[in-house]
Amino acid sequence: MNEAEFVEKIRESSTVKQAETAKSHKKQLTANDRRFIELDRLFQKVYEDNANGKLSDERYNQLSTAYEQEQLDLKKQNTRLQSELDTYNDDSQKADHFIEIVRRYTDFEELTTPMLNEFVEKVIVSEADKSSGERIQLVEIYLNLIGNFELPQEAVPPPTADELEAEEKLRQKRARQREANKRWYAKKTAEYRWQQAVDAGEVSQEEINAYNQAKLEQEQAEIAHREQREADKREYKRQWAANKREQERGDKGKSARALRQDEFKLMTLEQQKEEKKKTKNDWQRRYRANKKAEESTIKEAV
Repeated sequence: MNEAEFVEKIRESSTVKQAETAKSHKKQLTANDRRFIELDRLFQKVYEDNANGKLSDERYNQLSTAYEQEQLDLKKQNTRLQSELDTYNDDSQKADHFIEIVRRYTDFEELTTPMLNEFVEKVIVSEADKSSGERIQLVEIYLNLIGNFELPQEAVPPPTADELEAEEKLRQKRARQREANKRWYAKKTAEYRWQQAVDAGEVSQEEINAYNQAKLEQEQAEIAHREQREADKREYKRQWAANKREQERGDKGKSARALRQDEFKLMTLEQQKEEKKKTKNDWQRRYRANKKAEESTIKEAV
């Protein structure tokens, strides 16, 4: 953002946001002043006409009332336009002054307290909001001279399907973590209250033994559950890897068959007949070889 864009950004908080609008306001003020003087002249003329008998009292009252009302409207409009112009000019001066301060600190290695005091007017930290499931806390920084200035945000492209899926997985993970934290805190709270009851002598030895036994069984069940989860994860990874290897082998086999089919289609009719005959002979030869090997194995076993 250059200086001109920065100044225009500061002016956005004003009623007058553009230099063209300020120029139009000045023209309107000049025109209103001329009209105000003209109304004074018209009022003087109708007064003289009424005094000379050229204008009736009724007509005089109508015209004078209309002129007075128009002058009153012009005064109100001029007051509003001048106020907006004053705000516009004041914001421009503040922006120029702030830029002067920025120029003094264009190159620095450490943010010091005097620098903060010169730049920052106040910082407002709102209460954290967790209603959406995530901790959101608004921090507003008000700078000297220009107030709560917000830099223009770059246009953010819409999230892709992968980004939406990753965001949903993260949301579900955080939800599971919150539930786990609640269970953990509930468990610790119950243990603390139980220990307080034991220390105060409010429970018998039999109840203590039963509690310890239940706690031991619960811990063993949790250990068994964690071990089962780890075993399930290992089995899932193993099965996934096996399926992946099988898929890759299948893809390679399909590619080879598709290549042979394409080559077969390019052959002439005679070449296709020879290829089929060759394939049949190869299959019969492998069959006889496998059959012979099987018979030999059976004889050796006998």
